[in-house]
Amino acid sequence: MSNLFKLNTQIEAIDENFLLSRFAHIYKENRVIDFIIDRTVEPDLFSEIIDDFDPLISVEKVFIAKPITRGAKQPLALLRLKNDIKFYKYAPKIVEILLEQLTYTSTRQIICGWGCSEHSLDNLKTRFQKNLIAKSEGSAQAFVLRWYDPRVQYVFQNMAPEVLYHHYLADYKIWEYLHPKGIFTKVPVAYTFKFNNIFPKQVIDFLMMCEDVNSMNKYLVNKNIPSNQIDPMLTYEHLILIKGNSANVEFNVMSELVYWFYKVGSTLTEHAEIKTLWHREDYEQMLEKLNTDSTLQANVLERDRVNG
Repeated sequence: MSNLFKLNTQIEAIDENFLLSRFAHIYKENRVIDFIIDRTVEPDLFSEIIDDFDPLISVEKVFIAKPITRGAKQPLALLRLKNDIKFYKYAPKIVEILLEQLTYTSTRQIICGWGCSEHSLDNLKTRFQKNLIAKSEGSAQAFVLRWYDPRVQYVFQNMAPEVLYHHYLADYKIWEYLHPKGIFTKVPVAYTFKFNNIFPKQVIDFLMMCEDVNSMNKYLVNKNIPSNQIDPMLTYEHLILIKGNSANVEFNVMSELVYWFYKVGSTLTEHAEIKTLWHREDYEQMLEKLNTDSTLQANVLERDRVNG
């Protein structure tokens, strides 16, 4: 994990009162608090709020790259609260939505983060629009890069923390976001740098899997893997391992295999019979074996006992 962000508060400690206190602290210290609201998820949400504020960000309609939304494209909104009446009226509504985004079971990421900036909204709007468009190295293809999405930011702070921190979030002296691990806070650093928004193909390919990883994490929760044991980067690693073994495996099979990697650990394919089936790409037989083999089941139970 990058040291440019810190895990401010574990997810277990986050509730309505805590979030309101975080917002109030930033607001009182700076007399302003900004939110990025993603209306691609829920276009009509906060319409009564957003209509009171200016500006709305008109996103260039290229297409939404995965991550994360394939649906209709609506504007993103920069929302700035700098009036006591507005803050105390709307902060509880924002908290209500955030509480629905606490776990991997939700695909809603409407409130993408909050903080404060010394720039005007017009200035932020212009810079935000420029930074939404990214390109893959050696290609003219453009992407709307959802760098502001908490699930993408979590990946960025593991892959390219300086780019996220010193470029995309350079305009914010305070920035926080809510992820199923907890609230992450930007650590104060004095400098910024310019970035041309061109990424190596492998980085774009990695980001293109964010939606799949999110779906798999939701599947893991439904299969009773505790949320505190799920990490997107670990899910990525398992997913890449499976895709590297076979490019044609179906998504539902990949999800079940990722589940078993979480249950047994990285040594899963070292088990003699599983190893043979893995190399034959006989995943149906492999999953049947995993679900019925008493030795493997005993190993899983022992691992669960050790992990509490």
